[in-house]
Amino acid sequence: MICRALEDIALRLDRLQAARLAGAFEEFDSSSRRIAVIAEGLGLSDVASAARHVGNAAASQSAVAVAATLARLERSFDVGISAVWDAQWM
Repeated sequence: MICRALEDIALRLDRLQAARLAGAFEEFDSSSRRIAVIAEGLGLSDVASAARHVGNAAASQSAVAVAATLARLERSFDVGISAVWDAQWM
């Protein structure tokens, strides 16, 4: 179940990157909100917070803000995956 949730977040991150490259700010809302919900369910509060910030940046239609917050979301997700992986083996 956890692996499926992490995979879902990863797929949504790919969609967000594609939307960023296309400048399609309207596509950020649902994916960023869903990432936040999934991340909260997994206890990844930094990922959830970053996802909400991505949605806010997209609402302002600032390409620079979207790029910065999306990069932060991806870094947070990488850290979260490492934490989940480490916890699995403890």
